[in-house]
Amino acid sequence: MESPHQTQPYIDMLDEMLRQLHHELDQQVQPLRNTDFQSLDQYLLDLNTFYYQSFHQRFMPQYRQALENDWRRIHKLSRQEQSLQTDLLNLLRFNVMICNQTRRAVRQLQDLRTEINHRWSTLQAVAETRTVDLLYLLKEHVESWVLFVQQVDIARSLQADKQLLDTLERFPACILAASLFKSADFQAGKEKRDLNRLLSQWQLAIKLLTNIQDIHSTSPGKDLFNSLMNELEKVDAIWDNRKTLPVVRTWYKQSVQPGYQLYLEALRSYHGRSDQRRAARLSAQFQDWLQAWLQILEQCSNFQSRGWEDWLESMPALGRLDEKHALELADFGQRGRRSLDDLISSLTVSQAGSYDSFSQSSRRVLGDAAQFLQKSLDSEPGSRSPLRSTVQKLGAEVDITLRGIELLDEREINARKSMTAYLEIQKVLDAETEILESFSRQMEQMLDSRNLQSRFEDISLQIERVVINTGTLLPSAGSGWIEKGLISAEVAEAPEGMILYSEGDIYIIRLGDLVYEEIPKIVVARKG
Repeated sequence: MESPHQTQPYIDMLDEMLRQLHHELDQQVQPLRNTDFQSLDQYLLDLNTFYYQSFHQRFMPQYRQALENDWRRIHKLSRQEQSLQTDLLNLLRFNVMICNQTRRAVRQLQDLRTEINHRWSTLQAVAETRTVDLLYLLKEHVESWVLFVQQVDIARSLQADKQLLDTLERFPACILAASLFKSADFQAGKEKRDLNRLLSQWQLAIKLLTNIQDIHSTSPGKDLFNSLMNELEKVDAIWDNRKTLPVVRTWYKQSVQPGYQLYLEALRSYHGRSDQRRAARLSAQFQDWLQAWLQILEQCSNFQSRGWEDWLESMPALGRLDEKHALELADFGQRGRRSLDDLISSLTVSQAGSYDSFSQSSRRVLGDAAQFLQKSLDSEPGSRSPLRSTVQKLGAEVDITLRGIELLDEREINARKSMTAYLEIQKVLDAETEILESFSRQMEQMLDSRNLQSRFEDISLQIERVVINTGTLLPSAGSGWIEKGLISAEVAEAPEGMILYSEGDIYIIRLGDLVYEEIPKIVVARKG
């Protein structure tokens, strides 16, 4: 039904036409004064003329034109209204898409913010354990100082053993005992028992040689001499026996047996020529020689039990060790170890964030040590010291540890730079997120049905929003969308209908007779 304000223009137009008709009728048609037929005919003729000339030819075309114009205007407005509805629907669809994209952008920024924060926290955690890395680096390095101090103490201890050094100086070939103890462990089991049994045979040989000397100092007895010599040969045979450990037999045949048998032959020769004085002197030399071997082997066994094998071959050089230089090295080693122990103790109870101070202290201690060690190597006593290799080894360990600290320093610097950059990124992400969230709230207000109804009172408009959250079940109404293929379903180990992925919410727009469903990409779980 048309409203009064829509029909009023036509009523006004008709009233105006009637007034004009009445006015023209008064002017053009004379009033009927006579009732004769002639006057009546004239009156009808005037009326017809007026009708055709005024009403039919002028007023009606005007009215018809006015109606046609109005019809065209109404039709045009109707078409414009349909076009406006379509444009409005498209605009709402676009706004819905923008709203979903904005929310998706906000989630992506939030996810990125979480990832950046995780990376920052990881760097922070690693930075807090940097002191622990330094602690274990120093703990590992201090073992080198412990070994250095031990080696210097061993060298000084061996240097004080004048009897041992004198024996090696008199019988330098005895140093070959070192190769035997480097090839096997004689501290337990069958190896220890066999070695002790063989050494006991040498002790027997030493007594036999004493008896031979007694024979030659008194009246010689050929039978007794031969008996003693036979016993000495048995000692040689025992060491060369196949039951003897292969490594011991091989070493004996190469290092000792040639000299042993040479002494036996010489003794028999002197005795055969009745040269008692030379025979006695040779037996004494043989005894000293054998005593030296026995002493060195026993000492080597003692060294092996104490872990001093590396010093066996260096013993002859200990006679050249400068006592003052050795004392300086011992004092240096003790001081360096105490400094490192103090650092390690402080690091053990240190608080997070104190890496820089400990790094500086560590580099200062090790830097001073490196300078001292290099100066020691360049000095005259150090250049010919048997401890030179020990000093060089500690110097190399100090250099390696310093490089390790430099690497930790680089990691610390890079971590701080990265953490600062991550904090700046977080600020930018927070600002961008705040802007997008504000824009998203404005879009949601614009798409609220009550706000739209207040703006478009004459239009039937409603927007329904179906919230989609990942990890929740799809609303029951969504089954139809799945059947239409508007929502994807994938086999997954999750309850059927569980939302696995979503790029936004679902919007249903109802505009008059038009209905539009904005369904973003959504994936739900289904049974296999």
